[in-house]
Formats: sequence, structure tokens, C-alpha cells
Amino acid sequence: MIEIIKEYRGIVNLLPSIIKKSDFKSSYFQKLIGCSEATYYRKLRESDFNISEVEAIIEAVFPKETYYAQIKADIKEAEEDIKNGRYSSHEDVMKRLREKYS
Repeated sequence: MIEIIKEYRGIVNLLPSIIKKSDFKSSYFQKLIGCSEATYYRKLRESDFNISEVEAIIEAVFPKETYYAQIKADIKEAEEDIKNGRYSSHEDVMKRLREKYS
């Protein structure tokens, strides 16, 4: 657990350089996290972003990683559904769709 906290703190400390290397202007990040310019620069200087702000910034800067992580989670969930018998055959699904939309 401590390692996760330290890793998170490391990410928060890297945020200024991540933001600087990104293609976005600081005004974009201010609007993204919903704060004033002064508050944004204070948070940047003091590495004082909360978890939801860090998440929003990371998702904005690295959208592909977020997208692929979601796909991975969806695939894992689908595999669990199949393993636990929560699925329908193609014919059953098509039959229900025809009934619903006919």
C-alpha cells in the first residue's frame, strides 16, 4: 500500500513537467479542473492537486492510455461474464433485436 502512495506522490510531483511538455495551454488545464489562474499556479507550484484533478489532467494528456486501459477492463469483464455463464448466443441476441425493433 505504501508503494502505491509513493508512486502517486511521484506522479503528482511530475505533473508540472508533464503539463509543460503537453501541447495544451495552461488555460485549458485551469478550465479542466475548474479553478482560477492563481489557484492553478499555486497548485502547480506546491504539487497540491487532488485525486480527481490529477486524474483529469492525466486523462487529457494521455488519452490513448486511458482508452486502452478501459478496453482492457472491458475485455476482462467480458471474460468473467463468459466464465460465469452470463452470455447469450448470437441467434438469441439477433432474435431479441428483431423483436424489439421490428
